[in-house]
Amino acid sequence: LKSRTNCSTKKSIVFEEDGISAPSLTVQNSIIAARLVQKHGVVMLRNCEGSSDIGSKHLVLVMTRLATLLEEIARQNLKAEGLKTREIVCRNTGRFDIIFEDEDIEVLGRCGFWLKTVRNVLGPNCYLLKRGALIALPGAHLQSAHSDGKHLFDDDMNVIGHLPAHCLTVFVPLCDLSTELGPTEFYPDTHSGNNSQLASDAMRGRAPAVTFAHAKAFQDAIIFDYRIVHRGLANTNRSESRPMLYFTYAKSWFRDTTNYSTLSLYDE
Repeated sequence: LKSRTNCSTKKSIVFEEDGISAPSLTVQNSIIAARLVQKHGVVMLRNCEGSSDIGSKHLVLVMTRLATLLEEIARQNLKAEGLKTREIVCRNTGRFDIIFEDEDIEVLGRCGFWLKTVRNVLGPNCYLLKRGALIALPGAHLQSAHSDGKHLFDDDMNVIGHLPAHCLTVFVPLCDLSTELGPTEFYPDTHSGNNSQLASDAMRGRAPAVTFAHAKAFQDAIIFDYRIVHRGLANTNRSESRPMLYFTYAKSWFRDTTNYSTLSLYDE
């Protein structure tokens, strides 16, 4: 694997795998995508046979569910920002994480075009840990840089070094992304236990990044290691939201005990 990086601009990162150029880590080959995820922590897999009909169906489902949940939050006179329940999480102003248990979403998570890449990274016995949607409303604020999960043995990384991925998340946009809509900014290589200084720099926004602002609705899947540093950019559009489905996969023994709550919004 070869890479060329010009740190003067965050959009100039070019990677090569098996002689195939992958500007901004975008490829169509699932095997190459798996290698890039393992090496750099993130990749966008392009599916040229994407279905706008399926995307439209899920877009309606997501936005309807969000409206229902926001109505319930208002009915209970709750503050949305900082809310963390089993059904919906709001970690930043204008950004919502909706957890789905619907069969349609689960079926998609078990047959998506990205699964070959996921299984090549995590192994054939990986399982679907979570599925849901992320929505950045118009005016959603810039997120702080963060990673979704820590290294398994964080205190011993200097001794153990980098370990293979144990958890991956897949973003599937339900609208064509753009810089204005606030795509997610990823910092390649920050998932590695050998790159603690790079990860530290990325936490302050001082590392080369890719945004996948060219991603197309339901035609592309952004696959990333749970440990990579990333952040959602501000949605500066005044009228359009940025909805994405997400699917989190993990090795059979891994459980996420930090990102979600067992408390229901509907608990009395």
